[in-house]
Amino acid sequence: MQVALGAEGRAIAAACAPLSTNDLGAIAALGARLWPAAAEALPQAAPPGWAATGLAPADYAPVAALCRPVWRAGPAIWAALASAVAGPPPELARAALAAVAPAGPGPLSATLATLLQRASEPGALAQLAAGLDPAARAVAVQALDQMLAAPPPPFATLDPQTAAEMALLTAHRLENLENCALLGGDRQRQVQACRRAADEACRAGFLAAAERQLVAPALRLAEASAVTDAEVEGMEEGARRLRALEGAGRKLGGAAAYDRALRDLTASLGALGSRARHPHGLRPVDLARSVEILAGPEAAAALLKP
Repeated sequence: MQVALGAEGRAIAAACAPLSTNDLGAIAALGARLWPAAAEALPQAAPPGWAATGLAPADYAPVAALCRPVWRAGPAIWAALASAVAGPPPELARAALAAVAPAGPGPLSATLATLLQRASEPGALAQLAAGLDPAARAVAVQALDQMLAAPPPPFATLDPQTAAEMALLTAHRLENLENCALLGGDRQRQVQACRRAADEACRAGFLAAAERQLVAPALRLAEASAVTDAEVEGMEEGARRLRALEGAGRKLGGAAAYDRALRDLTASLGALGSRARHPHGLRPVDLARSVEILAGPEAAAALLKP
């Protein structure tokens, strides 16, 4: 494709070089040049060197038939993706999907699957796709089935702030799917199964983060002969991040489990207070501040009782 695009391709590549993925405006402008031009420049027959891909000559035509309409609609698809956190908005989603729908179920399926990966309102997006024409409904339902078969987000591998943001997004997405007219009966039960899986994964992530962000630092400080204000503030910041994750996780369910986890955390921190015996080391009140952030003033007061 770079050879086929010639000087324009070289100019676009050179313009991309100094950019990062944060330069959304510049990326959109370059994409508006690249994707339609690439669609028009795509060869009608397999180009020289096609065999090096490991694909047969007969594979080229269906690959090109998928790529050409999707690339032609690239600017519209990018605009919808860039606003995926807002739904994406119906007018942007409709423009992207309507641009590829006349090319058949393959390009529509690929475009819808791409948008569904980031959409905050996947049910509404799929319903919009299903309304494009009678054949589009099956494509939309199939795309939702694939989405429901995906595993929950890897909360345990994320930092607490990112995990909290992902939990809020996941809860919003699931609520949108629960109200999707395309999903009924068994599929709604699958949505609930997805909610349970996300809830369990988020709670596991919370417990793992609590160990990293609060318990381990508190244990280290409890055994230290001297503790600085900055170290205590760092522990308190960990408690704040955990509180945000706990609040977001409750939107997925499992409120009772979070209550138990907070009680266990408070008890663990209280036990550490008895080990902090150095005059310039960690004090019970230092632990109490983190407990207050995480579990409230009553839990903090209980920790300070003799």
